[in-house]
Amino acid sequence: MTSYKLGDIVLVDFIQSDGERKRRPALVILDIGDSDIVLAPITTK
Repeated sequence: MTSYKLGDIVLVDFIQSDGERKRRPALVILDIGDSDIVLAPITTK
């Protein structure tokens, strides 16, 4: 399992409102060591 730290940038597939998947950058907010992490999407807006 990959571990992340606060501030890491990762690429994830976000599902758009039309159902299309797009790979976008996200900022790691929290990783406590289990299989879940908290991310914030990075946008230009």
